[in-house]
Amino acid sequence: MLLTLGITCKAQNPVWINFTTSNSDLPDNTVSAIAIDNNGDAWIGTSGGLAKFDGTNFTLFNTDNSDLPHNSIMSVAVDSYNNKWIGTYQGLAKFDGINWTVYNTDNSDLPHNHISAIAIDNSGNPWIGTYESGLAKFDGNEWTIFNTENSALQSNNIYAIAIDNYGNKLIGTMFELLKYDNENWTSIYSDENPVLQWHVYETTVDMNDNIWFTFNSAGFFTGKLLKYNTSGEITFYNSTNSDLPGVELTSIQIDANNTKWIGTFDGGIATFDDSNWTVYNTENSGLINNKICSVAIDQQNNKWIGTLGGLSVFNEAGVQLSTEPYYSQQSNMVVYPNPAHDCAYIQNNSNSPVASIKLFDTKGQLIRSFPANSNVLHIAGIKQGAYMLHIQTQTEVCICKIFKISY
Repeated sequence: MLLTLGITCKAQNPVWINFTTSNSDLPDNTVSAIAIDNNGDAWIGTSGGLAKFDGTNFTLFNTDNSDLPHNSIMSVAVDSYNNKWIGTYQGLAKFDGINWTVYNTDNSDLPHNHISAIAIDNSGNPWIGTYESGLAKFDGNEWTIFNTENSALQSNNIYAIAIDNYGNKLIGTMFELLKYDNENWTSIYSDENPVLQWHVYETTVDMNDNIWFTFNSAGFFTGKLLKYNTSGEITFYNSTNSDLPGVELTSIQIDANNTKWIGTFDGGIATFDDSNWTVYNTENSGLINNKICSVAIDQQNNKWIGTLGGLSVFNEAGVQLSTEPYYSQQSNMVVYPNPAHDCAYIQNNSNSPVASIKLFDTKGQLIRSFPANSNVLHIAGIKQGAYMLHIQTQTEVCICKIFKISY
């Protein structure tokens, strides 16, 4: 005999949370850069200025209320002293939480005001990539400039910078990814096809010291993912040999489980755990926009995904922000029977109407949306297994695990 029970949904953290200019104080929906500081706060670079988000409130910085040199933010990095380094179209800014310091071509040896990338080395020095003028290292007093005339760089357009686990600098340029160990330059990969116009968009290092980088063709608007292992072997991934969408690849970051998160331009965000691929997009998940500009991962393993349509925060186990007053500790929502066969029912004992009902799988992919005013959930045709049901009202988000069974 099968015993079917109802279950009271607990008000838990949602898997996806979205922020836009319509529902928050996000200054602009184009989120081009994200960094997490030493306190766990997110610093969000947009086309309309810089925003700090502490889990509850946004604090905005722009050219009107601060010394930020330009409102279009290209890159953000945080050093060990919790200083924020912000790259813009009109120079580099350092913010210590109180004071701003601006560096540009007029008041420093910064080679160009268009800052395209920033990374902090193991000594706390920022390495700054510029557009058309090479790479700069700043130790707080002196600038060291690297370009095509005095180094092995083949291009002065610097798109990506990362520091590996041994302090080596990984520099992505037009055509090439190079490694610099403070003495010698090594070319990791190069493709100077003048028609395809390949360039490195972003690079990072995983927990096994493998170097990953996204390589895009400006000529054909497509991309490939490359892995360079410790033996010097290169593995290619693209839309023909993997589940990567056949579009340009933007960001890549590594989460706490060594899973790779690859942002794409118009294909959503893809994950790869070295065996399996999963793609999240606006059709199968809560992702707000398929055009991914930036990705950052915090200590709670939240994925912060910047897009051309706003900011999405995703966590398979439920998003954990610093504080979440929006979610109450108890819920008046009951779902029954559980397990369920073809139908489940919602009993709303609260005074707040239901705004949305969504069913996700355990990986956070959207399986089905239901009418907000419906108290009957038709789940016929869904595969047997465990799912997460999200019921949102005006006052809370109720989440419960529901089991779909087949007789």
